[in-house]
Amino acid sequence: MRAPFFSVLIDTYNYGEYIEEAVSSALAQDFPAEQREILVVDDGSTDDTQERLRKFGDTIRYCERRMAGRPRRSISVSSMRAAK
Repeated sequence: MRAPFFSVLIDTYNYGEYIEEAVSSALAQDFPAEQREILVVDDGSTDDTQERLRKFGDTIRYCERRMAGRPRRSISVSSMRAAK
């Protein structure tokens, strides 16, 4: 029987102030390192997020996606009703 494997996904955009705590919390979980991966997806942060993540080295996988989460137009309930 294969050992369980899980992924921890941490998404971020300009959360440098909090990112180290988030990653440290995931690393502190009582689960063998060979049975988990920690993925940090950065949506083009302009703060020090990437610099703060360097200290974790190969214990995490860092993926930078510039502006993948483009701003969406907000639609109110009242305008949806008016469109009917």
